Amino acid sequence: MSEHPDETAAGPPTNRSVSRALRLLRMVARMHGGANASELAAATSLARPTVFRLLVTLESNGLLDRVDNRYVLGWELARLGAMADHHAGFTARAQPRVALAAQQIGETVTLSVCRATNELDIVVQESAQRVGLSVSSMVGMRWPMHASATGKLVLAELDESAARRLLGDDLPRVASHTITSHAQLQKELVTVREQGYATIDDELEDGIVSGAVPIRDDAGTLVAALAVVGPKYRFDPDACRDAMPELFAAARDISQSLGAAPPDTSTNE
Repeated sequence: MSEHPDETAAGPPTNRSVSRALRLLRMVARMHGGANASELAAATSLARPTVFRLLVTLESNGLLDRVDNRYVLGWELARLGAMADHHAGFTARAQPRVALAAQQIGETVTLSVCRATNELDIVVQESAQRVGLSVSSMVGMRWPMHASATGKLVLAELDESAARRLLGDDLPRVASHTITSHAQLQKELVTVREQGYATIDDELEDGIVSGAVPIRDDAGTLVAALAVVGPKYRFDPDACRDAMPELFAAARDISQSLGAAPPDTSTNE
């Protein structure tokens, strides 16, 4: 097994074994109730012997625990996570790309990170530098999930029963076109899953249009969201849809800066 950095990959040199181990950790986190070696090998497209060696190493260091032959996130990982600043490093890496997206689109772009409670916190906000554009800070604010583009992204990750438990029975109206029916919301979430992004139009606030795209780790888990928001008189639904390619490009760049990458199907160590 080589411990030398992969010098052939684009960008800074990385250690392939470490990258694979991190992919396994993210995949275990995604698989509720844990997973065995065969399931993880299938999910990551890595050879089973490679997966087994990595799992043994992660378990011996406390990053994974084994319960009834299924691996779950370990005690040492929990201890380290409790000591970490969940936002500082993420924000520093992502802020320049968020600012570029705002300039390219010409409207305000926000970055929100997922919390364990299936909610999103805005941690970065950047606006285009143009005359007459002034947007108050939204950092730290949260919105009704059924009435916001980022909230719809989170809800689209859940099945209908889980979404209903999270939202409760009532969907309060906060603007003229707010979705207030669970049946209508589920239809909207089907569209979100199909197109890969979410939009709102007069749903959170009259005269406001917004769109959001997901940021995922290399296990496919939603970890953050990028959103663009603007006043309807200059940023109508068509303009919002036209902005989605730039928002998707920014999401890919941010995801890669966090270590997510296309699956490594090579079995060579």
